[in-house]
Amino acid sequence: MDIKDLGSIPPEAFTVIGEVLGTLEASNMPLNVQNSVGNWLELIGQAILTYNAQQQLLEQGPGDVYGCPPPPDRLAELERRIAALEKTVTELSKYHS
Repeated sequence: MDIKDLGSIPPEAFTVIGEVLGTLEASNMPLNVQNSVGNWLELIGQAILTYNAQQQLLEQGPGDVYGCPPPPDRLAELERRIAALEKTVTELSKYHS
């Protein structure tokens, strides 16, 4: 299996595989080693998440701030899309009444 194949594993199976591997490994380790290895693996995960977050920031920019109104041009675009969706819903509701 190549690292590119990870995207083809369903999330439920991916989670179960992690749980099974963790349990199997923990059952063969003393308590102090479990704690040390577990913390080390969490550190690796945190480093990956931090790397990913920074990569997203560099590629996509900072994004919107929660609670702040969107820029006027974006607001107009959103209003246009909402109006189009409302029209579609109205048209569809004629067929289901």
